[in-house]
Amino acid sequence: MAKKVHYVYTTLSPIFQSDFEQKASGNKNAVKQRTMSVAITTAEGLKIEELPIISGNSIRGKNRRLFIDKTLEALGLKNGWQYDTSISTDVYLLLISGGNMSKSKDVKLTVQGYINTLNLLPFLALFGGFYQGVQFDGRLSAGFLIPAVDGCFFDEGIRKNIKTVQFNPAGFNNKIGFVRTKINQINEIFFESLAPVKEINKDIYNGILNLFREVEVEEETEATAEETAQKSSNKKPKGKYEQNKEKLQKILKDNRKDAEEIIKLIEPDITSMEEPEKILIEILEQKLSTQMIYSVQGYIPAGINLVATDILNNGLGSDELVTDAFAAYIETVSRQSYIGGMGAKGFGRVDCKVFGEDGEPYVPNGEKYWNWLKNNRDKIIDVLKNIDKYLAFQIQ
Repeated sequence: MAKKVHYVYTTLSPIFQSDFEQKASGNKNAVKQRTMSVAITTAEGLKIEELPIISGNSIRGKNRRLFIDKTLEALGLKNGWQYDTSISTDVYLLLISGGNMSKSKDVKLTVQGYINTLNLLPFLALFGGFYQGVQFDGRLSAGFLIPAVDGCFFDEGIRKNIKTVQFNPAGFNNKIGFVRTKINQINEIFFESLAPVKEINKDIYNGILNLFREVEVEEETEATAEETAQKSSNKKPKGKYEQNKEKLQKILKDNRKDAEEIIKLIEPDITSMEEPEKILIEILEQKLSTQMIYSVQGYIPAGINLVATDILNNGLGSDELVTDAFAAYIETVSRQSYIGGMGAKGFGRVDCKVFGEDGEPYVPNGEKYWNWLKNNRDKIIDVLKNIDKYLAFQIQ
């Protein structure tokens, strides 16, 4: 059974994971891709470059939850969203997410009990975690997903299975974003409902149409506070949206009674009429801004290979059972078609292939693990219910 495997992902859409040190920005939905310094061999020698990456821990964490959920279902401890209440919440947290480092109680831990518990629970020995102040070292090491770039170091066994691309800083620093465009059908219905406004004040009606039908939102997505301060003395020209907004506000100020009448028409529940020109524009923006504004900087492009390596280290727990659990885990990873974040926005789609340490295709088979769970269900559940006693070696 394999104890070291390589994953080669082909990105079928852009891939994204947020930088853990997100810079301050005027637009909170402007996010930057996580990167890592990587040594690349070039004609001029070895250079350190920033490459966009996906953390191994995020892949490990997501697939841990999926794997443990499937394990609990196989044991009959989980049905849909319902968990068997005979197992404590702390044990579920230990298995699913790694537990709570800060929570502890006086567990009568013995060396024999600690080793025996890991021998009986290979899925715990695989991932590790914390239970009431007791630390279990997991044997699984998950590697970063790194783009297959010319000159980047990869294990000899996997090189023949990847297609590399030439490193181009600009190519890994693209920006993709969505501005305040509307869902046309919904907006057209709303504009039709504004027909009476035309009878109240034609200038206001035309101002609304100009504001929202010719909108061009220009978002400053990457400016830090320092950059903003530097630019304060030399502000860039206002975009079309801001220009139209100022024109509409002026019309509303000059026609406040009509503005108040229109507000009552659109939002009958509004009672305060202080600065009706601002209130009306806020109401319109809330009704018509139906798509979130966001920008993603430096995402991983579609059509390239990402490479990662998982290793099952030596450690505690029955080696045979933990190795079988590792095979079932690899099977779980290989079947996932999305990685990273922003899946709802079209990011993250991948195809995954698995290779052994020698670079030959590896087909993981978790059948031995799942059969072991089935055949030892009662004993495993007893350990989970009475884990304190097993750790104290009061039960073997």
